[in-house]
Amino acid sequence: MQGEERGRLLKQWKLLDAIEVPGTLYDTGLGYPAANFTEKTGTVFGELYDYYGDYVNHELEKMDKIEGVDENLYTRIKLNYRGYEFYAYEISSKLNRTRDKLDIIKTGNWRQTGSVSHKSVSAFALNFESIQSGRYDTFPESNSSEFVDLKGNIPILLVSHHATSHLRKGKIKIYEKFTGAINVILNSLSGVHSLYTVYASPFDSNYYETTALKKRIRDIVESCGIKFVMDIHGTGSYRKFDVYPGVGKEGEFINRNEFLMTVLENVLKKNDIRLGGTQVFPAYRQHTVSRFVNSELGIPALQIEINKKYREPDTDSHLFEKLIHSLNEFINIIRKYLNSTTGEFN
Repeated sequence: MQGEERGRLLKQWKLLDAIEVPGTLYDTGLGYPAANFTEKTGTVFGELYDYYGDYVNHELEKMDKIEGVDENLYTRIKLNYRGYEFYAYEISSKLNRTRDKLDIIKTGNWRQTGSVSHKSVSAFALNFESIQSGRYDTFPESNSSEFVDLKGNIPILLVSHHATSHLRKGKIKIYEKFTGAINVILNSLSGVHSLYTVYASPFDSNYYETTALKKRIRDIVESCGIKFVMDIHGTGSYRKFDVYPGVGKEGEFINRNEFLMTVLENVLKKNDIRLGGTQVFPAYRQHTVSRFVNSELGIPALQIEINKKYREPDTDSHLFEKLIHSLNEFINIIRKYLNSTTGEFN
């Protein structure tokens, strides 16, 4: 998967979507998972790719060697699911002998168990963006989507819809680097639901009232019981402060909840990250995602603008890791608040 140790091997492949397939995912204890698609106790999360170059059989044979097919670690099988026909690697005899002793990954998502991001968020981000960068200005073809979503296990959704370039009034607006990686890392560390762009967007969802991404946000909020949405953006290094919140003209997008802003300010301050004022990026002047979530879906939404110097793990990994630690801490506090007796923001 993108950002993980072997994600680079799919650099020449086209990412179509992220999907969940019926099956069981095991932790082998060897630093990698194993899936059984016959044993349908849950779902297995993965990314779906299409090879668009020549010599596809050669590429598959190369993948077989990497996955240890000859060593009976995995077997390449063909699956049909939700209109897709694709190959997947299933647990084979060598690993299957010890299956009864293996732990089941209940989420079905290896990222939340053994991701590179659990060891080094900077390494994951660099891996992730090395692939993402090849699609920053590429618009999706008919069989793929401009965005993908990752299922979480807490009622919070993170959105990064400027992780790639986007069109506004016919002009292309530049991507906000590493916001996609930040989103996926926080899905891995905290269990938030994640939605981010992987191709350039034909419509800027922070400007146009109706977009495919906003429709997907509505679907996720309604089907997963989302209680809070955080929209992640990036701003320039010339800005005076490190993080700017967007909450509407008078805090209306977070239901004027002082607790939420107090938590954000305290967490950032503890980690020496300076919080700017709410009027720099108020998120109400256009049809922003935060405005849509609060006014149309009735739940609180917070736009976060992150200074570029905190989004450069290749330049300063310490600042990047400090940012991730702070956002993860903020999310965990909000999660506990939502799990309290009310389960809602006041």
